[in-house]
Amino acid sequence: MFLIKGGVVVNHDGRKELDVRINDGLISEIGHDLEAKEGEEVINAAGKFILPGAIDVHVHMRDLGASHKEDYKTGTTAAIHGGVTTVFEMPNSNPPTIDQESLELKLKAVDERAICDMKVYVGATPDNLDILPELTKHPRVAGIKAYLGSSTGNLLFDNKDLWDRLLSENKDTLVAVHAECECMINQNTEKFKDIHDPEIHSVIRGNDVAEAATRKIIEVGFKHNARLHIAHMSTKEELFAVKEYKEKGYTNLSCEVCPHHLFFTTNDYDKLSTYLRVNPPVRSKEDRNALWEDGIALGVVDIYATDHAPHTVEEKEQDYWKAPSGMPAVQEAGVLLMSKVHEGELSLEKFVELRSFKPAEIYRLEDRGYIKEGLRADIAIWDIEKPFKITKDWLKSKCGWSNYEGFDCFGEVQHVFVEGEKVL
Repeated sequence: MFLIKGGVVVNHDGRKELDVRINDGLISEIGHDLEAKEGEEVINAAGKFILPGAIDVHVHMRDLGASHKEDYKTGTTAAIHGGVTTVFEMPNSNPPTIDQESLELKLKAVDERAICDMKVYVGATPDNLDILPELTKHPRVAGIKAYLGSSTGNLLFDNKDLWDRLLSENKDTLVAVHAECECMINQNTEKFKDIHDPEIHSVIRGNDVAEAATRKIIEVGFKHNARLHIAHMSTKEELFAVKEYKEKGYTNLSCEVCPHHLFFTTNDYDKLSTYLRVNPPVRSKEDRNALWEDGIALGVVDIYATDHAPHTVEEKEQDYWKAPSGMPAVQEAGVLLMSKVHEGELSLEKFVELRSFKPAEIYRLEDRGYIKEGLRADIAIWDIEKPFKITKDWLKSKCGWSNYEGFDCFGEVQHVFVEGEKVL
């Protein structure tokens, strides 16, 4: 049992100085000047902020097939240090999570190693559409992931004739999509195959590649009012497409942005080279500004996720055509965004909305995402004014590096509770 005293409770809809009691994994009481009970550990949160634990709806923890890069223990340890209490694992592991056997194998490994809550996606393939409705009944399945364009692994679902079936037969299950047009990627790859400058990645997978797939899948989703989620949105064109359809009344449409598309641009290839290679790629300053100003500030963007996708230094330092796409971020993402709060560019309530409340609402996790009596005690206590530099020593990911090393930030996660257990 714990009693958090003297802090400021922050939800997406406001903040108030309150004490919080934790018992049997739940927030059992919230109030003013609560008295400690026998056996309770008192946490002094004076001057600190008590936030719902973050929910990262997009991670690749690499366990099962690539645990030399990351595993469920190291990946969730990194998550905890970033104030994240729930993560959603993508299906492109080895074996891919596409049937009952692979789902049970992954969940067994999660149970053995993960230290925060982890739900998993099942992947859509042309061959498993018949069993997806049954797979998604599992309470630990977050939703379906469909790769409309190729990425790490071999889960590709680029047959447009099957998109209608996927969304019509699973319209009450959230379907998250990696929206890039595979045929355009293949054409550009052939066209630019002799160029080894990593910046060509943002040309091969240009804005038009993302917009084409995003608009097409939204049209299909809109027809069925399916629960459609656009992952790692990176361009102004995608943003305008989402905005257009939301204004048409497509209430089941949602989207996320990731830190690399908010904090880097194509100008950073000169410094970071293949370390910056990611799918979809980083974009122009114009795109980045649109994500901040038209996406987050105006409320078109629903969720701030990470697409945490670690690789080893040796893998990332290969030639452009051999270096894998992806970068770690599950630990760093929180302090990066909290720095925007410190700078006055983002409210603390908006921080909670993007990281906790909206993920819970969109994914229908009714037991978390809010500091409220009776909900799971998934809580992160922040000192939001503390200057903080991202250093290699602080990082917990097994890959051991970050593109954000050296970033001066504000905010430090000082205590984390997962279902009432103090894990940090």
